[in-house]
Amino acid sequence: MTIHPKPDLNLLATWGRLCGTLVSESRPGGPPPMSAFGPDDPAAKIWSSINTPGIVDSILALTTEPALEPAPWLPVTEDLAIEVWTECELAVIHAVADLLLRSGREGRAAERLLARLDHAVAWHLEHTQPDNATGRPWAVHAFLLRGDPQADAVDYAASMLHTVEASRASDAPLEPLVDWILADAARGLAGDTAIHLSRWLR
Repeated sequence: MTIHPKPDLNLLATWGRLCGTLVSESRPGGPPPMSAFGPDDPAAKIWSSINTPGIVDSILALTTEPALEPAPWLPVTEDLAIEVWTECELAVIHAVADLLLRSGREGRAAERLLARLDHAVAWHLEHTQPDNATGRPWAVHAFLLRGDPQADAVDYAASMLHTVEASRASDAPLEPLVDWILADAARGLAGDTAIHLSRWLR
């Protein structure tokens, strides 16, 4: 009988494998296959222009002011159902994590994004359930890279992945958007840039 060692959840590679084992073999790339909730959907606007100059300023402009303490990225509004607001919010945080993983922590713009990301991640660890009202694991890599382990960042990420597994029938393919999110997170957790960005995982 072969005894497999328990995976070390303090390693980025472990989380990359956990995300990667859930996705399709094709490993979807490109922009996320998301649909806008409306003409003013902030997440759809960000993802549609993620590779354009000025995207950092556009993302920072979504928040009313730099957070000095834990706060969500987008202002909470009564115009949106909580599920819609949560989906938009976490999709924006996912995009921020991707931008930082491309640039590391170099430059003032990256530093501003990183500081704001930390406040948003801390707020969600305290206020948002891991199934995040959508069942989609948006920004799971952001919680792993920048979440405080004392604030249960590992359990939060594990619960997000468990929600994905529990929500599908056995051997059924993932929803294309969930497949993309997990494949992107797995890519984001691999390599030196992720190690450079991580607060505690190695």
